[in-house]
Formats: sequence, C-alpha cells, structure tokens
Amino acid sequence: MTTIRKPKSASRRKSPPIQYCTYMIEFIDWKVRYSFSTNRNRPRTLGPYSEYSVIDITGRLILPEKHADTVIECNIYGRREYDPYISSPEDYDKVDSHSVGIINIRKDYSSFWGWVPFTAFPMIANMFATKDFNYLQLFGEPLKYRSASIYSIDLRKDYDPEDC
Repeated sequence: MTTIRKPKSASRRKSPPIQYCTYMIEFIDWKVRYSFSTNRNRPRTLGPYSEYSVIDITGRLILPEKHADTVIECNIYGRREYDPYISSPEDYDKVDSHSVGIINIRKDYSSFWGWVPFTAFPMIANMFATKDFNYLQLFGEPLKYRSASIYSIDLRKDYDPEDC
C-alpha cells in the first residue's frame, strides 16, 4: 500500500507591520486666499457657484531628519464636504475615512496638500494672523516613491523634539 502525500500548502508571507512617520515643518511665510465665483462654464452638476479657500505656507522641513532643511510649499484647503462628518459623526459610521493630505518630497520641489473642514477654516486663518502657529506637524505613511498619504494635520505654536 502506498501512502499519498498531501502537497504542502504554500505558507503565506506575513505582512510587515504598519509603519508611520512624522513630518515637522517650520513656517517661513504664509498667506490666505479665498475665491468665490459663478460656474458659468462648468457642468451644472457642480452647482451654480464655486468657492475655495486656501492657506499657502512656505516652510522648512525639520523631520524626517533625512530631508531636514528642505524647502516645502504647503497648501491647506477648506472643504465643505468634511463639515457633515464633523458635526454629526454618528450618521457616517460606515464611511471609510481616507487621508487628509498628501506630501511629496523631491530634490527640485517639495509640496504638501491638505484639507480641513470649511467651518474650521476661518478660525485657523485667524490663528495664523495672530501668530498662534509656527509649525505644521503631519502624521502619515513613510515616503514611498517620494510621496506619502497624511492622516493627521496638527498646527503647533512650539516644536518639542521629544513629542515626535
């Protein structure tokens, strides 16, 4: 009687643990922009009006240390789409949250685009005017192909290396 051997099942490779990274940016200069216009030449599905608000920041990367002293252009936009999620989160418990920004670090040009709820934008812009913020701390994925998704935006008055 011959014994039939079962083929070994392929062992699955364990996925690596999720890694996160902190990006710290010191402000060099900033300005606030706002635009309100009609949507005359755009599809009506976008509505009759269009608006955007943005804080443009020129900064210097402090962290990660590998990219320290790199100049970076940051844009923080106010988005009305986030307002319902903040005002009544219980209605959106099945909504899959995505990143709140993306960072790109390259030799010739580095940038960050982030989004905050539109209702918070006037308060944030006012705090910039009163110089309550000097640093932008971003928390997200490590760079992959020079880009990374950002999951947290934190505006700070001071920078303490031990907090990062």
